[in-house]
Amino acid sequence: MNRIRQVLVSLALGTCCATLLALPPVAEARPEYVAPFAARYPSATDLSSCGTCHTSFFGGTARNAYGAAFEAADGKDNQNAALLVIEALDSDGDGTTNIAEISTGSGFMPGYSCATYTGATDAPADLADYVDPNNVGCSSVTTTTVPGGTTTTTTLPLGLCGASPRTTCRAAGKAAFQVKDKAGEGKDQVKWTWQKGEAFTAEELGDPLGTTSYALCIYDHHASAPELVMNMGVTPNGGWKSKGSKGWQLKDARGVFAGIQKLQLKAGDAGKTKAQIKAKGASIPMPLVFSADQFFAKDPTVTVQLINSNGICWTSDFTDTKKNTPTLFKGK
Repeated sequence: MNRIRQVLVSLALGTCCATLLALPPVAEARPEYVAPFAARYPSATDLSSCGTCHTSFFGGTARNAYGAAFEAADGKDNQNAALLVIEALDSDGDGTTNIAEISTGSGFMPGYSCATYTGATDAPADLADYVDPNNVGCSSVTTTTVPGGTTTTTTLPLGLCGASPRTTCRAAGKAAFQVKDKAGEGKDQVKWTWQKGEAFTAEELGDPLGTTSYALCIYDHHASAPELVMNMGVTPNGGWKSKGSKGWQLKDARGVFAGIQKLQLKAGDAGKTKAQIKAKGASIPMPLVFSADQFFAKDPTVTVQLINSNGICWTSDFTDTKKNTPTLFKGK
């Protein structure tokens, strides 16, 4: 991605963007704001412009949601304390805390959500790619409210997921899928296991540390027509560990990416391969429940696919279910 990067991490905290240079027009941040942020978040290299806190990436304009929170926390006079105070906030309201966005690889914007990033000015063309770690891109998100009613439907950003399931994915010999809509803050759960399936190699898994993204795509079927109802994306990040020829594994207790705490990809011969995802928390993009009686329509099936940006995918269909209530779906 062609992200804006400056020699010095010039996060626009508070009134940081005071000086505009000649061509090319970039903004210099005041040292009293640069040093505390760079020391606290040294890996957040994508948060290198005034747009992190201002509505303009050249600065000198109103503050966005994160910048406003920093100012309200007395950031002008107490930078370190203010940074700490607002870490636990979700300033942009996208379901991910400020600290989770900032510390994700080279950083996601804590001041913009998929619903608000289009309000930024002088922004890089790929801003949508690093606004919300729960989505692989935001530009296709639209929301429509039914006139005279209260129903709101959201078209998920397709990212790696298509409008319908792929037909060329590797099949599992055994699979399980569970979604639990549990009462209480941060208690929702998603579990998916694909195992004993077709062969694949570690090379086909790409480089999730640097270039390869993944998405778990969940399709419900109603009258045999598929509908994408959940999209859980993971962009390249430093949480992955290579297992050599055996594959890759991501562990993240914070669940920065759509609540995903574990993503395992075990390469090998046919019958010895495995893919597994476990997610928990408020960051899971839970779908609307199909009815007062069922979580999914499942007419006739629910399809779950894991897809990577190299074009490799793994699929599983759940026609027979153990549970399909408004709060719990369990399929095997």
